[in-house]
Amino acid sequence: MTTVSKQERLPLLAELSEDQARGDIRQIYQEIRRLSAVPMVALIWRHLATLPGTLEWAWSLLEPVMRAGELQEMAWELADQTRIPRQPEITVAALRAAGISEDDQRGIIDTLDGYNRANPVNIVMLRCLSFHLAGTTGETQSKAWPQWQPPPSPPALPLMVDPGAMSPTVHSLVSLLTDRGSDAAPSTLLPSLYRHLAHWPAFLGYASVLIPPEFTAIDAAAAQMRKLVDQAAVTLTARLVPVAGLPPPSGQNSDQLLKAIAQFSIRIPEMVVIGNLLRAALPPAPRIHEMDTHSF
Repeated sequence: MTTVSKQERLPLLAELSEDQARGDIRQIYQEIRRLSAVPMVALIWRHLATLPGTLEWAWSLLEPVMRAGELQEMAWELADQTRIPRQPEITVAALRAAGISEDDQRGIIDTLDGYNRANPVNIVMLRCLSFHLAGTTGETQSKAWPQWQPPPSPPALPLMVDPGAMSPTVHSLVSLLTDRGSDAAPSTLLPSLYRHLAHWPAFLGYASVLIPPEFTAIDAAAAQMRKLVDQAAVTLTARLVPVAGLPPPSGQNSDQLLKAIAQFSIRIPEMVVIGNLLRAALPPAPRIHEMDTHSF
């Protein structure tokens, strides 16, 4: 298979993959997955893990409200309201004609469900960090947060496809969805959703037809979500209490953190809208064949 040449590869953000995480970082990854009720750790946290002490600081600040479930429930409610006016649809016949089997369809749905649950939580968490760094502070005394039980997570996802291993066709589709066909330098932020969906090139093909005509509507919905998220995040941030002995990043790490927050604060709401669009475009998941209850 012809793959993308080294010169054509997207200049991706640095990240610490889940299988490379050790010690405290590994434990934080596990808690992010558990409390977000998802089978993967998003790129923003994999990126912050490459900045010494940054993920540890961020998680120490956010963990209490995450354990209470208030942030997640608020994030999912906001995301459910974030949709474009027109909703395209893909029929079962169209999926099968493109070679997307029932198993493929389930895998695509599981992938979208995972990201549609993770991205809203990630943007609220990120905006809380932003407001905290900007001076919004919590109570001087810690408070007892209620305990919360996360919902079941979607099934484990296939490993992400390395952009360097993508065929030129898949690479072009991912670039179109990420950079909108711009002639400017490619973004350093390649959404992990597309790296997972690269297992199903035909579905990325459908996405490249459905999404671009809706970019204006997507941008409007994403902008509205950013406003709603910021309103919610201000309220949550005022209740967060920094942990003694864990100061925020400084120097170059602080600069990189602020740059990441700015990048992801734009990209994640867009991905919430796109994720909702793609999920709603799919027909219901095929029912897994079960044993006939009348047989003995």
